[in-house]
Amino acid sequence: MISHNEESVLADLATELARLNIPMAVIGAGARLLMFDWKYNLTQRTTTDWDFAVKIDSWNDYSSLRRALLETTFFRETSVSHRLLHKSGVKVDIIPFGGLEKEDHIIVWPDGIHMSVAGFAEAFDNVEQCQLLSSVKVSVVSIPALLVLKLFAFKERVHLDDLKDVAFILRNYFKYVGEERIFDELYNELADGLLYECAGPFLLGKDVGRLCSLETLSRIISIVKELSDPFSREIETLLEVVSDSTQEYQKRQELSLMFSSFADGMRFIMEENA
Repeated sequence: MISHNEESVLADLATELARLNIPMAVIGAGARLLMFDWKYNLTQRTTTDWDFAVKIDSWNDYSSLRRALLETTFFRETSVSHRLLHKSGVKVDIIPFGGLEKEDHIIVWPDGIHMSVAGFAEAFDNVEQCQLLSSVKVSVVSIPALLVLKLFAFKERVHLDDLKDVAFILRNYFKYVGEERIFDELYNELADGLLYECAGPFLLGKDVGRLCSLETLSRIISIVKELSDPFSREIETLLEVVSDSTQEYQKRQELSLMFSSFADGMRFIMEENA
């Protein structure tokens, strides 16, 4: 469950950004914790930093935002340009997107570092409100939107944690949507042979398909294609401890089928909209 320090971070930042009239949303590990893990009691996972996306027009506006936050009693500067330190000791990363993006959804920090913000616009259009104990509400990207951001992050950074988050969400999405929706929406697909264990990933693919542009979907499918090969390096990194080669083969097949079903759900929406 969320700690007092973490709640203070969210409440202080949300209040300040609302005062400055700057739209923001929780992304990254914090979004998964708020909307998934803690909500459904899935893990005891925590995070040492919180990531936020802010929609902003220019680097001058971003500098003004950063300066305004540093003028409060809540935050202080760090050596990282997009990171502040809350008075509780929790790190806060604030990632801008919008008018300052260049081609192909890239932002270039003043120090020259390039960062992809692909999927941020779609994610920002798909947020949910999370009410804190302090009665402050914070915007958090939906789980389908978070998955999109995690896939792009994995493609850019090749961090195993991003890929593990993707696999975790795919494996547990049925808890987020509920069995009733799975049977209601996928009745025909299940009757035609869609395995129940693939229903969650397939439905997640449909939900991602509904929130993304065709351009974004094409890029996501390209990423997932690499994850659908049971003998790929990416699948190997997701393997847990196995007792023998037979179990390893079975795990590889299960993981690749999960990613393939997710891609099939996205293609279903693309064909529906063609």
